[in-house]
Amino acid sequence: MFDPNKKPDPDTCPKKFCSHWAKIGDRVDESGRTYDSFDKAIAGAKTIVRSARCACFLGSCKRDVVNNGELDRYEPDERMLKSAGLPWFYFISGKSSLAKEFWDEYDRETNELWGDG
Repeated sequence: MFDPNKKPDPDTCPKKFCSHWAKIGDRVDESGRTYDSFDKAIAGAKTIVRSARCACFLGSCKRDVVNNGELDRYEPDERMLKSAGLPWFYFISGKSSLAKEFWDEYDRETNELWGDG
């Protein structure tokens, strides 16, 4: 589906490759609340029943075509990226989305794979 050798559009929602993505049957709490115990947190979660979707409690992501938020909320699910043969940086829209300590690694690895493009 995704070609690791081709840089994706930065507005593409990575869906299952984002840690905020919830599929049918997942239990999520999108309220942003904190709980004083694991049991209370689980009790506060709701099961996704209709369709897979972004379940980010921080707000709408600008990549979400339905809600069209202002910020890029993408958080890589590195396990899913690895299982699909995609590099850790595949859906990251630019180094400004990363902590500065990762900028050199991002520049080096994206330039190796995609060139300066």
